Amino acid sequence: MINEVYGYSYRPDWHGDLDTLPEQDSPYFPEQRGAFFVLLNAEDDIIGTAGLRALSSRPDIVALTKGRFPNPDSAASHWRMYVDSRYRRMGVGRVLIDLRREAGTEMGYDSIYNDLLQLPF
Repeated sequence: MINEVYGYSYRPDWHGDLDTLPEQDSPYFPEQRGAFFVLLNAEDDIIGTAGLRALSSRPDIVALTKGRFPNPDSAASHWRMYVDSRYRRMGVGRVLIDLRREAGTEMGYDSIYNDLLQLPF
């Protein structure tokens, strides 16, 4: 899906966070106040993914958004939202957004960073 969305293949220097998914220090791990969702079709093919992690897990983004998120620890950021092109406009993206919103609320986040937008949960 990375290739389909961005036009280039996986790069460890850009996509290395995906390699850390099973590790406890992964920004997507529950103990790090993160989550990663994978939706499968009936044949167990991945049709969509979405990650949620603490905004504070990326100090560079905290610095970029200074003033927009007075308490970066209460803000989440979303990552790795991909929907297979064959499943777009079928509600898959909405399911992923709802899963992230529910998880974010349960983790105590009150807003989410989304490409320089501040969205309330």
